[in-house]
Order: sequence, then structure tokens, then C-alpha cells
Amino acid sequence: MIIGMRGHDFGRMEPPALAQAIASHGFAATQLAFTKAFPQPAATYMTPEALTSLRETFEAQGITISGLGCYVSASDRDDAIRNAAKVKFAESLRASVTLGALCVGTETTNFTFDESEREAAYARLLDFLRAVVPVAEECGAIVGIEPV
Repeated sequence: MIIGMRGHDFGRMEPPALAQAIASHGFAATQLAFTKAFPQPAATYMTPEALTSLRETFEAQGITISGLGCYVSASDRDDAIRNAAKVKFAESLRASVTLGALCVGTETTNFTFDESEREAAYARLLDFLRAVVPVAEECGAIVGIEPV
């Protein structure tokens, strides 16, 4: 059995320090959300070289990166925001393979609207999934959705 911890539960720190902190608490896996776990912008870590370095850094501490958190507004009302979310999530799916994290997760959009808008919000979520699931299938990753 492998037990892991969300990386950002240890605070925001540089990757080597975070990997060490996770390992020092006895965990063997982590879910990383770059925007929540690391001090640099997420784009800093999205090059093939940086992704490989991250994987090696965590592996050196005996930590598997089992999941990649990519928090986007998957059913946002604004088409431009939702379309940008699709692009960002697809990039994360591709990056997850290099990290060895074959699951990329996000949350549904926080539903704070009138109940009469639920069907439309669900339709937008399906639109998001129709765009990202083929990318996941192509690269061998798993899409994880946390309902909010």
C-alpha cells in the first residue's frame, strides 16, 4: 500500500524542500498542484526539462508523483475562460506522463447559481470533458473530477 499527501498541505516551497518534507513525514506519494505547492508560476515547471527534474527530485526522496492538480473552472459560464481551461488541462495531461502522474484532477466549477442553471452548468462541464478526455486517451492519462 502506498500512502500519499497533497503537496500543498505542507505549504508552498521549492520542489527539493517539498519532496524532503513529504518524505520526512513518511509519505511515499503526492498530488502536486504547481500553483499551490511551488513559489514560482506554474509555467516555470511545464517544460520537458523542468518536468523531468521534478520527477527526479521527488524520486530521489522516494516519492511518487501520483497525481497532478490542475485547478480550472471546468464549467465556467464564460466561453473564453472555459476554452483557456481546456488548453491548460490538456497541457497538464501531457505533462503528467513525464511526471509519472497519470491522473490529472480538477474541480467542477463551484456552483453558486440559481438551481435553474444546474442543467446549463452540467452541459458546460460535458463540453469541457469532451475536449479533454480525447487528450487523456491519446497520452494514456486519467481525468479526475472532484465535485464541488
